[in-house]
Amino acid sequence: MQVFYATEQQVDWSEFHEYCSNYGVRFPLIAKRLACMVISSGTSPNSLDILSHVNLSNGIPADWITERKLLYKALRSKAAGSLNLSFLTDDWYVGVLARLHINAFRIERVDQDDSEDILAAAAASILGESILGSAVYVLPSMYNHDCDPNVDILWPDNASANLVARRSIKSGEELHITYIDASMAPDKRRSFLEEHYGFTCKCARCRDGD
Repeated sequence: MQVFYATEQQVDWSEFHEYCSNYGVRFPLIAKRLACMVISSGTSPNSLDILSHVNLSNGIPADWITERKLLYKALRSKAAGSLNLSFLTDDWYVGVLARLHINAFRIERVDQDDSEDILAAAAASILGESILGSAVYVLPSMYNHDCDPNVDILWPDNASANLVARRSIKSGEELHITYIDASMAPDKRRSFLEEHYGFTCKCARCRDGD
């Protein structure tokens, strides 16, 4: 951590952070951290390539290109002029953002008492009372969705993701999380998943119209 943090400290992020604050975007901040990790040899530029990404058949959002230019400009500032930024192309940034939109988790701190109460923790999550930030966890990103999941991901202590069972899980049973607020009506759940995740949910709840 100290290596890429030292890289971040060399850079004047004021314009980049102002943009993110004004437009209420958080994924560019994760891309910024990833770029600093790549620069510091803490990870590969292609470290997120194994993850699914949003469908860009309708074109690349113009703001993504603007964000990439601001990120490049910040890293090219005088204090950090010697950094190797050959990887930081439009294609790289678009690939990262396309994967963040599918795979980034909201880090949601819950009280220690609530961490043992799935319903209380879920309520805090839905109300947005516990959101601290966003992060990508490669292994949890591999979990499939179910509108009646058997596990939840919670953050009771820090940014380390904790997998918590909702019920008894049989040996060999696949672990499922929910990508959405599963309390929504079936048609709204399916519509949201199709629009944002690119698939039609066929879980038992959706099949039963629950």
